Amino acid sequence: MTPSSEQERWAFAARLLELHADTIGDFVEQRVRELAADGDEDGLDFWQDVTNKLLLLIGSPEGSDLN
Repeated sequence: MTPSSEQERWAFAARLLELHADTIGDFVEQRVRELAADGDEDGLDFWQDVTNKLLLLIGSPEGSDLN
């Protein structure tokens, strides 16, 4: 099940960061590549939102690499 509420997405992003801290960029990139290959626009929108939340949690400037 995909987290749908704003609160669920924040919790999801925080948990991803806990689980994949050192490899979070690679993890997200792989998911996005798979979704793009499948043409899943809703999935891509979801991961864009999660990526934005991850960047805020990490404290990285907008547009920076997650690795």
